[in-house]
Amino acid sequence: MEEEKKVEEVVSEDNSKNESQESKVSEQIEEGILGEAKESSSNGNDEKKVVVDVKKLNAFISSFKKEIEDRDKKINELKDISVRLAADFENYRKRVQKEKVEYTKFANKDLILDILPIMDNFDRAIETIERANLDGTAKEIFTGVKLIYKELESVLLKHGVEKFNTEGKVFDPNIDEVIEFSEVEIDEGEEGDFVDKEFLKPYKMHDQVIRHGKVKVVRKKKKDVKSDSENESSST
Repeated sequence: MEEEKKVEEVVSEDNSKNESQESKVSEQIEEGILGEAKESSSNGNDEKKVVVDVKKLNAFISSFKKEIEDRDKKINELKDISVRLAADFENYRKRVQKEKVEYTKFANKDLILDILPIMDNFDRAIETIERANLDGTAKEIFTGVKLIYKELESVLLKHGVEKFNTEGKVFDPNIDEVIEFSEVEIDEGEEGDFVDKEFLKPYKMHDQVIRHGKVKVVRKKKKDVKSDSENESSST
């Protein structure tokens, strides 16, 4: 903003100078013409001198016009610089604001990553205990543990953190990492790579994956009808 103000002051000052010089030149022109007219009437027929003075006057006017054009060019250049500076500053302001927002969103990322292994242990423990037949006090304790786990999930969700449930879905390399792979033939259904089992659940924070899952992927493909018919004919 200070640069724009300085440029405006320079432009205003140049305009004032131009107006002042134009006024002075007008006075000089009037004085020159009147003076030459008086000199011509007092000296008789001195028309040749009057013609020479007019040429000088035209040359002076041309020079002054050139000076005005140069000043106008400089003013336009300063205006262009002012516009570019304003655009650069606006882009800088937006970039800083965006970086500030991103920093605020992910300020707790390292802390969250330290908490995720604890959530993994909760997942494993709950999955194991649910397969056992608990009753009495043990069942009540387990219910309390699950409530604590749910509260932790709520706290994470409050900070934009949640896990993906990718088991049984189409494999996405942007979310999961394959640590086991197999192929199966199917009679019907959708072909493709599917997550068969999650060994480690993936998590995202806001719109960014902060931890990839570790999964087993199964590639499903239709049976080759031709090979089946060939097997049947060979068996007969």
